[in-house]
Amino acid sequence: MEYELVNACIVTKDRWIPNGSIVVKDGLIASVNAGGPPPGKRIRLNLNGLYVYPGLFNAHEHLLSTYLPRVAPSKPYLNWLPWDNDLKSSIVFSERQQLDPEQLYLLGSYKNLISGVTSVQDHIPHFVQDPFVEKMPVRILNQYALSHSICTYSLNWGDGPKEEYAKALKQNIPYVTRIAEGFDSESRDSLKNLHKLGCLGEHTVLVHGIVLSESDIQLISEKKRI
Repeated sequence: MEYELVNACIVTKDRWIPNGSIVVKDGLIASVNAGGPPPGKRIRLNLNGLYVYPGLFNAHEHLLSTYLPRVAPSKPYLNWLPWDNDLKSSIVFSERQQLDPEQLYLLGSYKNLISGVTSVQDHIPHFVQDPFVEKMPVRILNQYALSHSICTYSLNWGDGPKEEYAKALKQNIPYVTRIAEGFDSESRDSLKNLHKLGCLGEHTVLVHGIVLSESDIQLISEKKRI
């Protein structure tokens, strides 16, 4: 199937095309043009000046539960664990458990797609996401090593920070972990502990970081230069 989008304001990584066109063939972009499309018989969609952007990238997501509303939007939490306990005891979570995992993944995927996101880093153990990677309407990035977080109450994801980081180095893939996600002492010390484990470097992808200090940020900067 081949179709063309005309009269579009196209935003690319390096330029803006105020009155452009896009040709799509077999689900892939065949050409991006200033002005009208090249000659050919295609289905035409007139966008009448609407903007077209490249698909966005969601760098941290949990597709299995991303569609959920907030459990307690006005309640502060010391860290992620009491929030998770509230979630697991909520009516919303009970309702969610009536759906199949594939349905939950579809809900999370469509929430991203409607927001303009086409690629998602789904931070979850591989055995959970593997059955759904090829079935979703968004691209799920599945080449990564991981930990849940660096604390004593961390979920048991992966084979441990040292092993997962070594895997990232060997395979040249990201090592993804949540860090400094709370206001307790373990959250505040989690980056330093990650560094002591030898797991902070250019392959490390840190998520959240809400209590990172100036010295933490300096340490990240230094280690990322390696």
